[in-house]
Amino acid sequence: MEYVILKYKAMLYELSTNEQSHSSSRYLLKPWSEGVQGLLNAPIHLCIGKIVDQRVEDLRSIFFSGPLSYPYDIKLNEFYKCKNSSYTFSYTAHSSNVVFSFPFINNNHLLLILEKKDFTLYSELFWQEFCKETMRFFQRIIFIQERIEDERRYKELYRVTEKFHSSMDDQLVLMELMNTLKRVYHRFDYTLLLTNQYENIDGLPVTYFDFDSANLAVMEAFTGGVSTFEKIPGEVTLFYAPLRGKQGVYGVLQVETPFHSPYLDTEIEFIRLLADTAGSALENAKLYKQSKKLISDLQLINETSHHLNRSLRLTDTLTFLGKQITKHFHSTSYGFVLLHHGEFHVDGSEPFMNEDVSRYLEHIMKKMKQFPDSIFMVDVEAKLDWTEAPYKSVMAVPMMQSGEMMGVCIVLHKEAYAYTFEMFKFLQSIIDHSTLAIHNSILRDELERLVSTDYLTQLYNRSYLDKMMGASLERDECGSFILIDIDDFKLVNDTHGHQVGDEVIVQVGSIMQKILGLQEFGARWGGEELAIYLPNWKLEKAVLLANELSTRVRKEIQPSITISCGVAYWDKPKEQVKNVFHRADTALYFAKENGKNQVVSQTEF
Repeated sequence: MEYVILKYKAMLYELSTNEQSHSSSRYLLKPWSEGVQGLLNAPIHLCIGKIVDQRVEDLRSIFFSGPLSYPYDIKLNEFYKCKNSSYTFSYTAHSSNVVFSFPFINNNHLLLILEKKDFTLYSELFWQEFCKETMRFFQRIIFIQERIEDERRYKELYRVTEKFHSSMDDQLVLMELMNTLKRVYHRFDYTLLLTNQYENIDGLPVTYFDFDSANLAVMEAFTGGVSTFEKIPGEVTLFYAPLRGKQGVYGVLQVETPFHSPYLDTEIEFIRLLADTAGSALENAKLYKQSKKLISDLQLINETSHHLNRSLRLTDTLTFLGKQITKHFHSTSYGFVLLHHGEFHVDGSEPFMNEDVSRYLEHIMKKMKQFPDSIFMVDVEAKLDWTEAPYKSVMAVPMMQSGEMMGVCIVLHKEAYAYTFEMFKFLQSIIDHSTLAIHNSILRDELERLVSTDYLTQLYNRSYLDKMMGASLERDECGSFILIDIDDFKLVNDTHGHQVGDEVIVQVGSIMQKILGLQEFGARWGGEELAIYLPNWKLEKAVLLANELSTRVRKEIQPSITISCGVAYWDKPKEQVKNVFHRADTALYFAKENGKNQVVSQTEF
């Protein structure tokens, strides 16, 4: 028996010094099995399997010789552990075989199966020595293999670290992270749990999680920056490793393994280390992108401020600002809501006025009246419990001037999570820098309005009408001019007083504003005389408008009055404003001389 043991030791020494044995412990199993078979001169069967709840499962045959039955139902607690030895063996209940169990790598066990008759040829002392030498051999091989695996893992870690820090692209960092994990531990399934700050992550297993719906283990990993586990009995075990940098956590790596195949400590340690390295690389990439974006944002703010400081009109200011917002934020819709005499009015954003937006305006304006603070919603349907919301992302920033709110900028997008918090803060910065320019544009427009309008009627004054008519005569193909006089106005003043007389003029001006469009001009000509200029209007159409005005004045104004109108028309090049005025004045004179309360055109005299 001693000779057999010595021969066995020599075989084990030869196998352990073979260089190929260092590359893979699995390589040794076949020559070891063949050597044991030759040594014992008996058929053997070598299997490998995992221990789950004291049961050996997932058995796979490695070496087979002879008519030996397969141990399908073997349990670990059935093994008898021989005194003063580190091996176990047992007679299986379903056959006449003997099974030896040896711990192996990755929570596996090697099962060596012999026929009982061959087992009894040797003493128990022999089997103790056989098992002791076998365990010592496998422990040495496992130790060498672990060192080789450690070296391979850390070489891989060094390689990927170099690659991480040579790139400032977060997508490349994530791709390299996943590729490295699959090369080192291909038995696991991996998923990246990221926020919506990452864009265009193609070809990677990514899940975007919501803080409101994420489970406790994920949230603990993301917010606390610590590794967590989640076990689903009978199914899988999940390991969550935060992608952690010095300034925060940039995502979570989810590692999944079958419930009966637990993680090894070395695997957990390496995955944590790799996740931390990836987190640092992501942080560097994000800081680089953030610095570039800050430079771009500052350039945009500088360009916007420089353009807005050109003393533009309000419509030009809001149009330019709207283009900048659309260009930078890729918004589906935007609008400026200005506060005028205590009421909100949409200005500079005509496409913004539709039924889809009215619901948003009502909600935002209600909030702004209660407390003028910025509003940021990445998913309106979830936040407000709305269904089929046409715009799911909303940013609203109040325009504050000297502590008072003068309006609100609203930016909408049809997709949820279209805007990041950084984009929201940048919109606030743009509006803060633009509010003074908008306020100055409002004051400029108001000053121009005061200069160009009549204080009493709020119609244009005569000098502004002269200017507009002159421009029209150079630009347009034709036009009509109506000169209006309130009949017997002196009698109104003498009878009712000058204050009532002023109110009559205001009422006539109000009716004029109601019947005129945005392209027509109503003005106070002087005293009780008013005027209307109609660019690109034919004479017949202008006469109809004058008759409508005369009818409405007669019916709507108290005390009851009438008006006389003279209508002039031009359609020839190089026409002069004074000639049009003269024809209208002559027509008005004919109307007054022929009974008043009538409309006379230049063709009637």
